[in-house]
Amino acid sequence: MTKDKMIGAELYFVTFISDYVQFGLVCGNDDAVLTAWALPTVTVKDVEYHFESIGFRDALCELINLTVEDVHTFDDGFKIIFQGNDELLIRPSNEERELLAEYAMFVCGDWWEVWN
Repeated sequence: MTKDKMIGAELYFVTFISDYVQFGLVCGNDDAVLTAWALPTVTVKDVEYHFESIGFRDALCELINLTVEDVHTFDDGFKIIFQGNDELLIRPSNEERELLAEYAMFVCGDWWEVWN
């Protein structure tokens, strides 16, 4: 299960690629990549940032070196909670749902999961 792989993982990179974002995590002995085609919402120090927000990219980079403490899944997305209660929410908008076949993918070693 993805939640089991993510909890305890440390985020070590954020990459901005055209119209999506990738996050690198160290999961035990494996490197993992979370790709978010639906642009995430990030909450750092109780301030919420969206793609259009000033400071959005900086806020995502603030998560680097933080450890995942919990993962909450919903019918329409999921939230990763880092140490210090900073959060990464990946939940596609209605427009993204119409455009994207998948809105996120997590790959860790031989394990992978796709959300659509």
